[in-house]
Amino acid sequence: MKRTICALMALALCCGAAAGEIALVPAGSFSDYAYFEDDSAFVIDADGDYREGLFDIEGGQVIPCEYEALSGYGVTGYYVAQREEGLNVRGALDAAGNEVIPFQYGDIRFLSERWALGVTLEETSIRPCDYEDYIDGKDYNAVSYDVYDIEGGGYVGFFSYQCQAIRAHGDYLYAQDRDGDTTIYDETLRAVRGGLADPYASFATLDGGVVDLSTGETLLSGFLFGAELGGGLLSVTDGEALGICDTSGRMLTDCVYDRVFAADANGDVRVERDGQFGLVDSAGSEVVPCGYDAIERLSFGGEYVYRVRGYACVEKDGAYNYVLPDGQLSYPVFYKDVDILGLSMILTDIYGQKHILAADGVRTPVDYVEFASFPGGDGTLLKARGADGLWYLIDWHGNLLLPDGYPYAVSLLIAPDGSAVLAEGEDGKTGYIVTR
Repeated sequence: MKRTICALMALALCCGAAAGEIALVPAGSFSDYAYFEDDSAFVIDADGDYREGLFDIEGGQVIPCEYEALSGYGVTGYYVAQREEGLNVRGALDAAGNEVIPFQYGDIRFLSERWALGVTLEETSIRPCDYEDYIDGKDYNAVSYDVYDIEGGGYVGFFSYQCQAIRAHGDYLYAQDRDGDTTIYDETLRAVRGGLADPYASFATLDGGVVDLSTGETLLSGFLFGAELGGGLLSVTDGEALGICDTSGRMLTDCVYDRVFAADANGDVRVERDGQFGLVDSAGSEVVPCGYDAIERLSFGGEYVYRVRGYACVEKDGAYNYVLPDGQLSYPVFYKDVDILGLSMILTDIYGQKHILAADGVRTPVDYVEFASFPGGDGTLLKARGADGLWYLIDWHGNLLLPDGYPYAVSLLIAPDGSAVLAEGEDGKTGYIVTR
């Protein structure tokens, strides 16, 4: 993301204590087709007939190349797959390649770590429809929604096509019909409560307290419900300010915030007090104090999060800095006119020299002319183009990790979790394990 210029103080060269050196260890060999799945260092590759399978970075087969398509989206550790072309031919596998949802559906929806839906589809010529242009420009409606307990219970039952929305809340499912009425179902799909308006909220304020709608239990008396934040966290209010509690009703912070936002994938919650932002972790500790105009979102492991490896990127008066895991700032100054690439910021000085501002406080001048805007990983590995027009893999301190240059930035793939690399060669791609 591009940011516009200057520092709050004069530019200063800051060299903090370097973290462990980063290196690459050669691992498995793959075809030109290979790429990382959505949230880890597992590799999706294909055989000579372009049948896809899953491999670890050392080349070990996890799921054999038996599938027309294999996708790692949804819940970590599960894969949507199809063996042949067609409509209702999709199923789901676990990380060991075991079938957890049979191959008989047009769509698989992962609702949570526990719950998934197998959706049977049929073609329609009537709009509006449930799936527009789903396959080959055709339109489809859901016939039914089969419910699976993917943590071990298998097939549980089904909801009819009359469902407009289905949401998972812990052990319960909330299903809204096409008239807008929502009913709560337990893990056996027995209806336990009806007459609700919203399938997205499983908590509410009743009789002056915060109530779990699934069980009817009052979690907190004397507080009002605010919002579900995700990750087992709720915001609540004492009538004046907001605080954070968990779904058991245990208060994690006092009610001291003006606004509380949704939790990220790590359970960190962005909070606002007196117009300034900070971060609260899943245990309720204010890991970044409320003293900044904004907290940047950093992409890591397929998700956007506010902290990576304990570092957060903060903004003040239009300039940027990192906050160290101990809450201190990485640099004595804030910088404008930087490109933020995860845990690295790229600064171009008045002479045209580029500098890497690493989150650990090490600033390194480099001779590269361009950096890939979306390198992948967490920003400790970067793709940089030299004056020779070739792309090189370097770390956040400017160290060259592979000796060869590559014709394109996409010739180098960095795993979403930053733990591995795929580098294109004449005979396919080579996998590397990242050591730190």
